[in-house]
Order: sequence, then structure tokens, then C-alpha cells
Amino acid sequence: PEPVTTDKPPKKLLFIFFLMWFGIFFNASLSAYMLPTIIKAINDDPRIIGYILALNPLFGIIAQPLIGLWSDHIWTPVGRRAFFIIIAAPVIAICLVFMPSAAVLWQLVILVLFFEMCHDIVMGADNPLIADLIPPKHRMFTSGVIMFGSQLGAITMLSIGMGGIVDKYGDQALMNFGAAIQIAFVMIPAFFLGEKKVKKSKRPKLNVKRYVNDIWQNIPLRRLAFTN
Repeated sequence: PEPVTTDKPPKKLLFIFFLMWFGIFFNASLSAYMLPTIIKAINDDPRIIGYILALNPLFGIIAQPLIGLWSDHIWTPVGRRAFFIIIAAPVIAICLVFMPSAAVLWQLVILVLFFEMCHDIVMGADNPLIADLIPPKHRMFTSGVIMFGSQLGAITMLSIGMGGIVDKYGDQALMNFGAAIQIAFVMIPAFFLGEKKVKKSKRPKLNVKRYVNDIWQNIPLRRLAFTN
């Protein structure tokens, strides 16, 4: 069922979404700039660096539909989407803390695997949460708030993280700061999303064939898939 329509956008949820995607994209930007440097410290082969960085889009294709499917069929005291965010966010934080101190390549690859998988889970939660919690007339504005928080998070990482913390305190300090951001801005706000249990709708079962067909029939999505 659709959420109850109101004349004003839900300010509490807008604030929570802003905080969460600020934190998510702070660490998305952090991983984009720091991971190549961290990998290079162990193995400077450009092909290896490229293969490890390619795990992000690979896990996005795999993890997001699976988590979406599972979250459609479960219910927990904190909700259904929030449950996965609350589990994934601290895993991301732990990976951030331990990545710079990985002694050998296989250790770093395992940390990157868990980081990318969990990061894709939290990053892809925006559309399901908007559909579940936001009245239709406010969804476009909510998407704008999420986009604003995302861009501000990325800019903050560059200006404060790369422009200050790394220069003064080193890579480990920035990774620790990113881990703290993940807990404070992503995990904790997810407890206050206030998801409501919804009645399951009758729809075709998701399988690999339907998933591929849905991508193929949507031309912009098809192009984006090939790009990734």
C-alpha cells in the first residue's frame, strides 16, 4: 500500500536520508581515491589494481538484487531494508580500519570483497526506502535531498579528508575517520527509519531470466549495464 499522502514532505525522513547518503558517499569517494594507493603499496601491477577495483560494479550486479529480494520477504524489529544497512555498515567500518594495515595481497582482497559487497548493499537502498516510506508526491524532492547529501559527502571527503587529514595524520587516520562516519551517519540513523510492515503484493517471481530481461528491455539501463 502507498504511504499516506501529506502536503508536507516528512522532515525527519529527509534528514535521515541526507545523513545516511552523506556518509555512504563520503566513503564511496574515500574508497575511489584511497584504494588504488593502498593496493599499490602491496602490489604495483596496474592490472591487479584494476581487477580489484572492478569488484565494485561486479558486486553491485550481484548483491543489490539479492538483498532486494531477501528484504522483500523478511521482517525484523528494525524493519526490512534497515536490517541489512545496520548489518552492513559496521562491516564497512571494520574493513576501512584494517585495509591500510593488510600485510599481503590476499588479506587486502578479502577486505575489499567484504567492503564492496556491503557498500553496494547500503548504496542501493535508496530507491526501495523511498518507495516504502515516502508519499509519491514527495519522492522526487527526496531523491534530490539524497543527491545533495551524496555530493556534499564526496566534496567533504576531498576537502577535509584528502585536503587535511591525510596530509597531517596519514592514510590510516583518514580510514579511521571514514569508519566513524559510517557508524555515526549510516548505521545509527538507520535505526530511526521507522519502516512499517507492508502487505506482500502478488507479482512474478524474480529469477535470473527476468532480471536480465528487465535490464535488456530498458534501453538506458542496458547501456549503463554495458558501461559498468
